[in-house]
Amino acid sequence: METLRAVNAGVSARWLSAFEAGADDTFISLTAQMRKNLELLARLTRELMPQPSVVNTTNNFMLFEHPEYVQVIAALSMALRPFPEARQAVLATLRSFRAAGERVLIDAQPTTAP
Repeated sequence: METLRAVNAGVSARWLSAFEAGADDTFISLTAQMRKNLELLARLTRELMPQPSVVNTTNNFMLFEHPEYVQVIAALSMALRPFPEARQAVLATLRSFRAAGERVLIDAQPTTAP
């Protein structure tokens, strides 16, 4: 670790000289080397941990916490009342959106149209 720190100090000194002199090619090369040195040092000191190989993301959407969606479903139901076949198709589709253990979007059972 001490040797790596000493090497990095030397690279840092040359990096600063290249920066001040405007030697862009040397500066870029030394920047890449410094980054590698710092990454290795961080891994050895466990300041930089490897990224997990698996990331799980869970998004839960609670329909009934958003009353505007319930209002839209009710409005669709009213608008489709003159079209019983379309209304039944929409209701069947909405009923199918049920995740395990959650409430269905449409709780009421279909009734005969007047």
